Amino acid sequence: IVIASPVSTTTYVVTGTDANSCQKADSVTVIANPLPKPDLGTDKSICEEPATVLSPGNFKNYLWHDNSTQPVRTITGIGSYWVKVENDFGCTASDTINIISIFTNPEDFLPANTSFCRGNQHVITVPGYAQYLWDDGSIFPSIAVKRFGQVTLTVKDNNGCYGTDSMTLFDA
Repeated sequence: IVIASPVSTTTYVVTGTDANSCQKADSVTVIANPLPKPDLGTDKSICEEPATVLSPGNFKNYLWHDNSTQPVRTITGIGSYWVKVENDFGCTASDTINIISIFTNPEDFLPANTSFCRGNQHVITVPGYAQYLWDDGSIFPSIAVKRFGQVTLTVKDNNGCYGTDSMTLFDA
């Protein structure tokens, strides 16, 4: 009995000699199928919204830490999450990711509803965020508003979390 475990496809030749000193050779090719390489990413912290979806890649079968068998897993909490995958050759591998903490999304960052006089402008400044997107397309921390009605701002904080807030401007 010969046991072979090649790391790549290999052809083995076996030569046998019988009692009459006759030799016979035969060969066999052992195909080394690739191991799957699931990738859940590096350990990280996540934002509370939207929920984080883990995807290890495309494989034949999946088995998650909670015994689910879907190709993706939605997570919303701190903890260790693992998946074991199987490829088309029946080879298996696993990966684990640790969710370290959950950041809250920015909220209530615009000032309270207010009024200003017709013909003037009202300046709104919201410091401290990494990105800004006002409802008029402006991308700066400050905006000068000359219209009445609702103003909406979406921000991205330094943790990569997004939040949207609105305020209303009235005619004084």
